[in-house]
Amino acid sequence: MKNIKLLCKTIFLLLLFAGLAPAQNAPLQGSFTRSKALIRAIQNSGPVLYTRQVKNKKIEIAGKAYKAPGKAFFLSLILPGMGEYYVGASSYTPYFIGMEILAGLGWYGNNWYAGRLEDEYMAFAVQHAGVNGEHKDLKYWSSIGKYDDLYGYNEQRERDRNFEAMFDETPEFFWQWDSKTNRLEYDRRRLHANSILNQEVYFQLALVLNHLVSAVNALRLARRHNRQLEQTRAWQFRFESTSPAGSRSYLGLRLVRRF
Repeated sequence: MKNIKLLCKTIFLLLLFAGLAPAQNAPLQGSFTRSKALIRAIQNSGPVLYTRQVKNKKIEIAGKAYKAPGKAFFLSLILPGMGEYYVGASSYTPYFIGMEILAGLGWYGNNWYAGRLEDEYMAFAVQHAGVNGEHKDLKYWSSIGKYDDLYGYNEQRERDRNFEAMFDETPEFFWQWDSKTNRLEYDRRRLHANSILNQEVYFQLALVLNHLVSAVNALRLARRHNRQLEQTRAWQFRFESTSPAGSRSYLGLRLVRRF
């Protein structure tokens, strides 16, 4: 509203100036000299500015090109940090790559340790229960920790009428613990190994979150990058009463294009 009032004031003063100017083609400097009061009025009112803005989105400026948010998202979803690198924010990449490596190594180390504990409790069963450990499933390793021998296990399955769960009474499935203490120790070791193995879910979750966080971050950075490229182009029409050369009397029109 203020600019509109200033524009109306300037137009009115210009019309007044045109009416005071002589009809004949007198020198322009002479007209300005006879209109010092008008010039001072324009100086006091300040420059009048009219601006027309045009936004241009997908442009390239100073070597910075438009970045596809979807591409950035899927690059980081596949390999964390790559979407950030594509956008130009490579400072994020080492953190996401580092988290990926740490989570992967943690997963591998956890499973390696759980496998070592598994080998230990199986060897303990072979030593103290006479187990044949070849080609046995988790059900068998769990069952031998609950019963002193194969016969006691099968008798309980018969009482439960669960004949399908019975093991063949052959040397392949035979076991008999040398003491109840060793059987309980075996079962404790087996449960501990299983609990360590189950911790792999935390490392898997860390990997999934690392991919998702990196993907969302790359999407955010790509959108911010593109917003920065949305330059505002403006034409500025400016009535001025101060001479660039510092002369005493001046009235001019300046046209400025801003990038």
